[in-house]
Amino acid sequence: MKKHLQITLLAALGIAIGYQTHSLLKTEKPQKPTIPDIPVTMLDGTLTTISRIGSNRHTVVFLMRSNCAFCKKETQQVRAHMDQFKDTEVVFVSFEDAEVIKKYKSEMFPEERPYINFVKAPQKELEQFLEHKLVFPYMLWYDKNGLQKAQHQGVFPVSRIIEVIQKTS
Repeated sequence: MKKHLQITLLAALGIAIGYQTHSLLKTEKPQKPTIPDIPVTMLDGTLTTISRIGSNRHTVVFLMRSNCAFCKKETQQVRAHMDQFKDTEVVFVSFEDAEVIKKYKSEMFPEERPYINFVKAPQKELEQFLEHKLVFPYMLWYDKNGLQKAQHQGVFPVSRIIEVIQKTS
């Protein structure tokens, strides 16, 4: 009887140790954020969402203001590399009046590119998807599957985005 009790206790102890070890070593991958389904208004007045604009493509979203010097610097970086973004959706999001956004677009991107979009969005809805306090410019980057690759406050080297996209495409 004593021997059976000892064996039962040792077995229970072994199971408990095995369970604890499994629990500690088990690595669950954290769920990555996906491209937000935030309503936006295109410059022609069409209503859509950021996720529809970037469907099945790398999507880089730049939150900007027309009077922000750093936003202009980042926009100029995109413009300098715009032909390298042809397989990527680039979305410039502003919370300003549509006429202000149109003026900014015409100054920064006088030539049309179908993969470069300027849109107006409600700031409150978009801020809930940000990991950090909104500081302009702010960049969100999603891969072809809509999974977030990066979020960044301030100017981000556009050449690094292009480099990674070209390696993964």
